[in-house]
Amino acid sequence: IIKAVGEKTPLETERWKDHPDPNLPFVRYTITLGSEGKTTSFYLDVLFKEPGYPTQQTQLHTKYFDSQTKARTPTLHSLIGDKLTTLGPKTVGRKLDDKSHAVEYLKHAYDISQLLPLAANTAEVYRAYRIVVGDQRLFRPQVHITLENSLEDLLDVARWLTMTAQNPSEIK
Repeated sequence: IIKAVGEKTPLETERWKDHPDPNLPFVRYTITLGSEGKTTSFYLDVLFKEPGYPTQQTQLHTKYFDSQTKARTPTLHSLIGDKLTTLGPKTVGRKLDDKSHAVEYLKHAYDISQLLPLAANTAEVYRAYRIVVGDQRLFRPQVHITLENSLEDLLDVARWLTMTAQNPSEIK
């Protein structure tokens, strides 16, 4: 995919050096497009495992480049379910013990906030969430992960994210 896009658009790729967990079967590339001070970068995550949830062929078209190349991507509902798993820091999600992960964590929260209003099939969202939780149990055997504790972890984060001027000590 990178090679196909690179044939039409000048780009540079760099394999992600700061891999969060070597047990996870994916690689992240940073793709940088443009030149002479006008560049933009984005991530391309490559999963080396069948995701188990519904996927689709998606044309790689953004405001930064146009390509006829297609990639296999999650459906909208699968993407939401997958992204929801990133928010459970005690179980399946990204850890919040390192400030360098804060921006990425908030990016996932923002993505979810933008995608959720588009969701019409909550059963597919939940199915994808369950599948990813099951995968994470295999990838992280050192962590006690169940569907129940991952959902509780997600709900804890949702409570924090929906607070406005409340006193955090009142959150139970």
